[in-house]
Amino acid sequence: MDVITDWLQQHAGRIILLVIVMAIAMIATKVVVRVTNEVLGRASIPNASIFANILRVIIWAAAITIVLQPVFGINPTTLLAALGVGGVAISLGMQDTIANIISGFGLMLGKVIQPGDLVRIQGTTGVVKDITWRQTVILE
Repeated sequence: MDVITDWLQQHAGRIILLVIVMAIAMIATKVVVRVTNEVLGRASIPNASIFANILRVIIWAAAITIVLQPVFGINPTTLLAALGVGGVAISLGMQDTIANIISGFGLMLGKVIQPGDLVRIQGTTGVVKDITWRQTVILE
């Protein structure tokens, strides 16, 4: 029991920082997603969950980057450089997928297809419920 108490006392500052940053990220995510959905609801841009998901990823990536050095002792610049090199390799391998994602954004922003539209795809007719980064959800 003394070992656990000593460890907690030694790392209390790190644990508190981790909890605070994660709580702030959670609150920021909820607020930003709510505001984004309201803004997209009033704007002429289609209200698709992909925009909210991108913002969630950015907020959590920033939160993780903030706690890497003080909590875990990992230099974030080294990790980001490695991710950059890995990102280039992955993007070369996923050219078609990335092109499809960008085309999907073009379709959404050009209002070609948006939630609520009636579509027919390969003999299946339905209403577009949501557009995500990987799929378009259609209710038959």
